[in-house]
Amino acid sequence: MLNKLGPLAKRVAVLASTLGIVPLVLTGGCLVALVTLVYAGLAAAILVNWIVWISLLLLAGYMAVSESAVSALGKSMAPIWAQALPQRVLVLVLVLIFAPAHWMTVVAVIVLGLCLCLEIPILRLARLRPIAANVPGWEATPPPKQLVDAGYWAGLAFTALSWLAVNLSWPAWTLLAIAIVNLAFLAEVGVQAALFITKRTRLERRLPKIIAELAPQFVLHWHAPAGTAYQVKMWLPYLDRIGVPYFVLVRSIGNFEEVSTLTKAPIIVIDGLEALDDIICDSLKVAFYVNTATRNDHMLRFTQLKHIQLNHGDSDKAASFNPVFRAYDKNFVAGQAAVDRFAANGVWMPREMFEIVGRPQVEDVTQAVKPIGEISAPTVLYAPTWSGYYADSDYSSLPAGVEIVDALIARGCTVIFRPHPYSRRKAANAKACDAIIARLRADAHASDRVHIFGEEAERTWSVFDCFNASDAMISDVSSVVNDYLFSEKPFAMTAVSVPVMEFIEEFPIAKASYVIDCHKGKLKGLDDALDTLLKTDPFHDQRLEARRYYLGEIPTQGYSDHFLAVCRELLA
Repeated sequence: MLNKLGPLAKRVAVLASTLGIVPLVLTGGCLVALVTLVYAGLAAAILVNWIVWISLLLLAGYMAVSESAVSALGKSMAPIWAQALPQRVLVLVLVLIFAPAHWMTVVAVIVLGLCLCLEIPILRLARLRPIAANVPGWEATPPPKQLVDAGYWAGLAFTALSWLAVNLSWPAWTLLAIAIVNLAFLAEVGVQAALFITKRTRLERRLPKIIAELAPQFVLHWHAPAGTAYQVKMWLPYLDRIGVPYFVLVRSIGNFEEVSTLTKAPIIVIDGLEALDDIICDSLKVAFYVNTATRNDHMLRFTQLKHIQLNHGDSDKAASFNPVFRAYDKNFVAGQAAVDRFAANGVWMPREMFEIVGRPQVEDVTQAVKPIGEISAPTVLYAPTWSGYYADSDYSSLPAGVEIVDALIARGCTVIFRPHPYSRRKAANAKACDAIIARLRADAHASDRVHIFGEEAERTWSVFDCFNASDAMISDVSSVVNDYLFSEKPFAMTAVSVPVMEFIEEFPIAKASYVIDCHKGKLKGLDDALDTLLKTDPFHDQRLEARRYYLGEIPTQGYSDHFLAVCRELLA
């Protein structure tokens, strides 16, 4: 419905919800009613006020069907506007003026005023988040987030309802009932918040002793922007399999909420620097990291620990040979290619700072069962990367993605479309994703091909599910290319950042791929690349050699056991 209303309507809905149009209109209605009462009498004031209320209801109905507006309600400004304290005080004053004189009306206004006073401190306490999870015997569960979020709007709703009761000439007891329900709602939230704060305070006070009793041998330290839980998700199952006690240390409540759904291991939230001293116990030997976040430095100061960088992917991107990797005692890498990458790019690191452990995550990737040329209608995974934070790390082929997908459809291929999780952070790439999905949806309706895209490809399926369901892949400079080597299936890469000849020199893995010229977003040689990718596949042997070079000389059977053995030796 929203799309039919056009982009202007979307902007209006987002602006309305972000600015808190409900309290603003409520205030306007009260002021109009007050002025009209003074100059034109009670009947005119009620009529004018009703016009304002009808407008408010129409706007609320429209916003209810607006996905953009609903999304905007989650912004940090919304709770501030939802409280609308000055407006609500004005409403209570007008309730006293408009409502028939009755003791119940007076009591109702007093109770509603008390709720106004209590609302902010109670909801602020209820919004405090836990500092730990999965700590046996020390669970401190906060009030449900949905209940607290509703609290911001409930106060406004109760005030508006009292004003509506006056306009409809409801009996005085209904006003009192509204006030009592409002107070009961706040009391419920307040009791839950008080119990939580009590437990949380006790846990915080005893945290050093609790950690010591857990006797962890290693810690996984993680700090990252919201929406990057995949960085730890890929490693947690293998850290569990090491078979010794450990805990996850996160540095923000956002990270805590993301990782708490991914593991049963103890999780601790510590925001500040000094508080880290309390959780470094005698049993702790190793700290693992999955990125090069600045806050990793806070842990690196503990020299009694061995600091191991796991990283969250291995590719020929510039981020994979960042000099900051020198800060760690060991960098666990997939294969010899990662070691050579630093030297090839002028970043000196001694060989003993590397440990080749493979990529345990690929252990369930299945190998090709027959040559690609024998598959009449192959399934091709298109897995473009994102554009990076800076221009020199933009390797994404999404600007040409529609043309790539159209060429695959024209060849009768089934397409799995799985963009990088960050792809939609850039408007142009988000638009390209939507266009590709529209193409695949249209072709699925017009043919018998079952393309995989959207929620299924990006969330329900793992990237390795996508690997296993495909016969070939098209991607960019990305860690998925290195991981795809384990399948021994053919793949193509897009040369986005530099011309083709420079691309092959800059990104050595391209020597085992079919390169599509996509420099500056303009495709060249796409048909030729698809012919070799999907028919003749002359680079089969180069791919097998690249697999050993990038993923280690490790047997396929029990591939992840090598990583686990290295970790156990480190902890011995």
